[in-house]
Amino acid sequence: MISSRTGRLRAFTALGAAAALSGGLLAATTSQAAAEPVDAPAASQCPDPFPHTELQEGQEVTGVTNTRGTTLDPFSGTYVDTIVGGIGRGRDMLVFRLEGSRITKADGTPDAGIWSGISGSPVYAENGELVGSVSYGFNDGNETLAGVTPAEYVYGVKPTTVTPEQVSLAPARTALARQDVRVAPSASLKRIGTVRQVSGVVAGQLPSVRRIASRAGTSGTFVNGSATSKDARTYPIVAGGSVGVTWSFGDITTASVGSVTAVCQADGGTDVFAFGHPDVWDGESDQSLHGAAAVSISAGTFGSYKLSNVGAPVGRLVEDRLEGIFGRLGDLPVSVDLRTSTTFRGRTIPGSTTITETDVLPFITALQTYSDVDTAFNAFDVGGDSEIGWKIGFKRANGKGQSFARSQRYSSRAWLAEEVVSDVASDVYELLENEFEDITITSISVTNTLDASYRAYKLGKVERQVKGTWSVVKPSRPLDVKAGSRLRLRLTLTPLNRHAKVKTTTRIVSFTTSKYAAGSGRLYLEGGAYGWRDHDEYEDFDEMHDDEDDEDPFRIYPSAPRTLDAQLKLMRGIQRQDQVVSVLAHRGRNTGRLVNTKSTLQLPSIVEGETRYAIRFRR
Repeated sequence: MISSRTGRLRAFTALGAAAALSGGLLAATTSQAAAEPVDAPAASQCPDPFPHTELQEGQEVTGVTNTRGTTLDPFSGTYVDTIVGGIGRGRDMLVFRLEGSRITKADGTPDAGIWSGISGSPVYAENGELVGSVSYGFNDGNETLAGVTPAEYVYGVKPTTVTPEQVSLAPARTALARQDVRVAPSASLKRIGTVRQVSGVVAGQLPSVRRIASRAGTSGTFVNGSATSKDARTYPIVAGGSVGVTWSFGDITTASVGSVTAVCQADGGTDVFAFGHPDVWDGESDQSLHGAAAVSISAGTFGSYKLSNVGAPVGRLVEDRLEGIFGRLGDLPVSVDLRTSTTFRGRTIPGSTTITETDVLPFITALQTYSDVDTAFNAFDVGGDSEIGWKIGFKRANGKGQSFARSQRYSSRAWLAEEVVSDVASDVYELLENEFEDITITSISVTNTLDASYRAYKLGKVERQVKGTWSVVKPSRPLDVKAGSRLRLRLTLTPLNRHAKVKTTTRIVSFTTSKYAAGSGRLYLEGGAYGWRDHDEYEDFDEMHDDEDDEDPFRIYPSAPRTLDAQLKLMRGIQRQDQVVSVLAHRGRNTGRLVNTKSTLQLPSIVEGETRYAIRFRR
């Protein structure tokens, strides 16, 4: 379960060297790295902090990190100087020249440099005390100069009190783009990237992931990575070893992977300090912690990266601060189970993802749905037809459980996978961001039936039956209708274009007009897919569903909701794309009150088009 008390969805930035990659793409193997024996760290798992103000120029240090499997390998370094306030106000940065562990080659020449994923690796003084964690680099190449976060700051991330379970999450987050301290592409100070690995999509479709993320209120740099689950292999959490922080895990795993700085036994539990810089700078957090195994270090001219496999969840992230992250082993975070079922050509593909970060619920729901369609079609840039339904379980502010369900139909010649995510992700967003109650989403389920055919109608001619004879109705001429009589219309639906696999068909719409109707009125015929392709962003609920035309005096529009129940009613009433809605509008003879009578036709395919007709009522 996840509380909605988080304000607006935040935009995040996956910081570090990943942003410098051309195109931001990185393909990582998803095969499990063999679990190897863990070497003993160079010092205690929880050493005392070394006073960083006592460092002397040329002082030698050692450290441990992880470049393959779960084996720890050493590196060494020499203290250069301190940048006063280099991390932030009142927070100094220690500068070391490092070598070993893929930073340099055996002959001391640069290899991968300060690679992404080394962040958090502990640096020890000769007496075994913790100097700090390797957390910053100075350019995007194979530079061996590193910025180290002092141990005093790293340990200071732990809060005074750690509760066994934190249900409430942090308040609204803000965009992190402005936090990047890079000042020049060739020589700059930057956090060593904790790459946001995403499973469930192939490398060629990472641009789609970015588009979906943007539409769902999330942004950032994504790379391909391995999936993990609750029953995956458990990798050890040790100083210098790899650690992952995930928003979600399962079919869609979204993990930042870095290194552990220290593991301490305290307060009856096991504390984990890592990264030496923020993940996304949430402050209080409640994501899941995972051990990880390194696959390899990918060295490049514009940045080097650790590829890794993320293991099963072993704890939860508690604090995400400027000086590093702090977590606790044993207690897992509260979460939402997302379950999907996608059927194509008689084969049903189940989907399962556990989500622990509130702000990305719409994004992960959309990404799982997108991945399901791609997996079912097993082809790129595919069009077709989708009938999709979803159910969102949630708990009201009074503790009462409730659910919201809706369905929709989509059909397109291409990119169907991106189109089908729109409504389900939007509904998750609207529930989280409702202005009336703090609700807790408890579950999300999605069922999707796919067909390879593109099927789409458009509204064609409209005929009216008078004394048994059908005649074409022209929008340019008002319809004369006797108050209290029956208005019977025949709608012709034709293929939207030559690619649409539908046949021309007709449907009947019938209204019994009020005997109190008087003066002029209006008839509206609207296909549910009218104007759909122009909708490209998730918007606020009032903007997305309020199409009021100030110049139209005959339409009755719903009032802005004032309660959660009213908002849910509006959401349930959103027109499906495979429906034609007819509205007959008139005013009362004596009262002048406006009346809208609605009729809905259900079609087997989406329908585009809109038309309206003027009506004159006579007695």
